[in-house]
Amino acid sequence: MLSTPEDAYDLLSELGAPQRLLTHVKLEDEAAEILINKYE
Repeated sequence: MLSTPEDAYDLLSELGAPQRLLTHVKLEDEAAEILINKYE
């Protein structure tokens, strides 16, 4: 089970995801965190 964003990144990496996808996922995570914190 995936408990953290790092778990998700590790899984994607193990599955052979290209670096650009890993970067995209990390940027989306950062953007979501900013939005969540802004509207809490």
